[in-house]
Amino acid sequence: MDEIAFSAKYKEWISIKKMDIDEKTTPPEVVHMLSNVRESISRKAFELSGIDKGKIDAYVLGLIKGKRKGYPTLSEIFGGMKQNEVRGVLLSASSEQLLPIAETYLMRKLLTSLGYNADISGEMMSKIYPELKLPKPKGRFGKKKE
Repeated sequence: MDEIAFSAKYKEWISIKKMDIDEKTTPPEVVHMLSNVRESISRKAFELSGIDKGKIDAYVLGLIKGKRKGYPTLSEIFGGMKQNEVRGVLLSASSEQLLPIAETYLMRKLLTSLGYNADISGEMMSKIYPELKLPKPKGRFGKKKE
């Protein structure tokens, strides 16, 4: 039997994603699980990277304010972005060394804020395949915290 198994622990963060794969498992189920693993990793990587996501989020909010989803909107936003201004914002949110990470975060945030996906997401897979339910991992789970 095949499986997808991802586990990570860093300080207080713990992420465990596991899925057994058998002859009944469909490719969309595998893609859905892989997208959930990627989302978890990506979210934590940006949090731990050392960039100030809040400054980039605020900048993106200013860029998209009042805009609708559409390729002409993307073209308008990208065409209106001034290199020195963007670089200044990114450097205020990071160091020169972390600039590539800040740029990546800016692009993802801009696209997702306008309703585009930069990657396959669990939400996307659920919309495409509403019948998909990721199996819950087997094992003991503590009582809910109140």
